[in-house]
Amino acid sequence: MNNALTTGMIASGVLAAMHGTAAAAVIVSSHEAQKGYFVEAECTPEFPEAHFNECTCSADVVYPQIESEDMRFEAWNEAIKEESKADMCAGVLRTDEVPENVKSPNGYSQSFDVVYQDDDVLSLLVEFWMYGAGAAHGNYSHDGHVLLLNSGKQVKLWEQLSDEQRAKANAYIHAQFKGELKDSVFESEANSDTAYLTMEDCNGCTAYFSADGWVVSFNPYAVGPYAAGYIDVTLPEAIAPVPQTLVKG
Repeated sequence: MNNALTTGMIASGVLAAMHGTAAAAVIVSSHEAQKGYFVEAECTPEFPEAHFNECTCSADVVYPQIESEDMRFEAWNEAIKEESKADMCAGVLRTDEVPENVKSPNGYSQSFDVVYQDDDVLSLLVEFWMYGAGAAHGNYSHDGHVLLLNSGKQVKLWEQLSDEQRAKANAYIHAQFKGELKDSVFESEANSDTAYLTMEDCNGCTAYFSADGWVVSFNPYAVGPYAAGYIDVTLPEAIAPVPQTLVKG
């Protein structure tokens, strides 16, 4: 993502899911949290023109909602809606677009993409981007969300893996850092014994499910330089089973 105005890759569609004994339509829809060009109170005619971009902000923030005939996604929908409000522009909405005379204002954007879906599983990536006026570049990250369609349960890989599976997953990640990804990660990470997946968290990373299996995705700066972008490790199914098999109980 390069800026808050050009980011807007939004995926929505109708997903067929088995719920009970009948197929229930599940729709992933896009909802706007904030969009436009905002100006804070201190941006008066007397405000130094050279710093005017510091009190202005552009926003393009959308979030997903999963629609179904029952309430099984209600908790997740509410949580993702609230999370989208964490980083937003202050000030008063002035226009839909940033004026040409305002260069590089503060900026926030959020979008999402459905990366995998079948009759049992829905996997989404929510993408974030933030820019502070005057910075060399913006910062971006993404967060994976994997849900079982028959129950609405969110599946967090690190919580569902057994201690043995987590140990194998971390060992596999380290092997990739020392092998195929050696040129992408910091040397300190290639030689570390960090437990990226713990029972409580995915440290510096997120996890989502794809057609190739579970992907542990590290955000910029977490294990490699900004220029490397996202650094992804796809875990073998022998270590990380498919979501509906992985979930206990």
